[in-house]
Amino acid sequence: MLQPRETVFAALARIGNTGAKNKNKRKKWGKKNMDPEDMEKERIRKRGIERLTELADQAMARGMHVYDETYEQMVRRMRVAGRIPDDWVPGTMLQTAVQLNDELDSNDLDKGLLDDIL
Repeated sequence: MLQPRETVFAALARIGNTGAKNKNKRKKWGKKNMDPEDMEKERIRKRGIERLTELADQAMARGMHVYDETYEQMVRRMRVAGRIPDDWVPGTMLQTAVQLNDELDSNDLDKGLLDDIL
């Protein structure tokens, strides 16, 4: 969801920006007259905003100030804390405790990983 050198705040602005052309189109025709393809894109866009906000809220609850940190700063913080292996390549999936067959409480799974760093 986050692009390189992007903060959560900037990502929310990017995802939320549908452009004046699309916004005027939606106002003029309303949801009932939207093209099915446009409706699907709008649904995906809204879900992206919701998911990013959920993950950011979880991070904030754990004491991370993710709205002002860039993607790289968050990855660096997770590596220093030992939550991400040094050889992890951003953009690839992280192995979870379940995949590694670790004996962790279900509440501890992916704590701090936040869907592979937001």
